[in-house]
Amino acid sequence: MNMSNYFDLEQIWVNELVGDVWLFVFVGIIMIWLVCIRSKTPFQIPALLTVLWAGVCFSIATNTLLILWFMAILVGGFIFYYNISKVLR
Repeated sequence: MNMSNYFDLEQIWVNELVGDVWLFVFVGIIMIWLVCIRSKTPFQIPALLTVLWAGVCFSIATNTLLILWFMAILVGGFIFYYNISKVLR
């Protein structure tokens, strides 16, 4: 814990509010699925958002091979944008 970094969002969200990194990942996945179920989205969109969420959480937690996670998020974001644009047309 770094006491000089007052606005450390990872520290606030993960450790203070939720309690553990793994619990934070699972709570985030559950929230994604609940919001998608309530908005009645097709199965592909919550699955893609879950992969993106896991990628972001693991890249923040591990701090290794960040460029690979960024590329996975970029590709996933492109697929998400393509599917959303197809739905909105």
